[in-house]
Amino acid sequence: MEREKLYSCGLTDYLLDKESSIKNPLEKIEDIKKWLDKKNYTEEQINMMWKCIETETYQCNFNSKVNVACVILNRIESEHFPLDPIDIITSPNQFAYGRNIITEDTKLALEYAFSIEDTTDGCIAFRSDCSPNEWN
Repeated sequence: MEREKLYSCGLTDYLLDKESSIKNPLEKIEDIKKWLDKKNYTEEQINMMWKCIETETYQCNFNSKVNVACVILNRIESEHFPLDPIDIITSPNQFAYGRNIITEDTKLALEYAFSIEDTTDGCIAFRSDCSPNEWN
């Protein structure tokens, strides 16, 4: 299935209900962690990716979270960036990663980016013009 057709077929809508909360695509968040562990990332790397996605997309929709996840993953695949997601995220002036409370949809966004599609068509950068006044 082509990327555009898959994206427009409503898969994202399946993951979100009207209030932007998860509709239980997986039984438990632990299932997501087990799935990501199979990708050979450490718990520390997965947690850093979650923190980055949550921070960069605080109070944003699921699509925005998937886009940030895709940018991180695209950088991992690029020869111009380190292979370790922690090194990518913590490079000076690249990403914010200060939030410690991670929502379920942030965790699902990372899994979506891994398993469903790259919603950014290979993008390795984005521009974020806003940041919260307060971190949790």
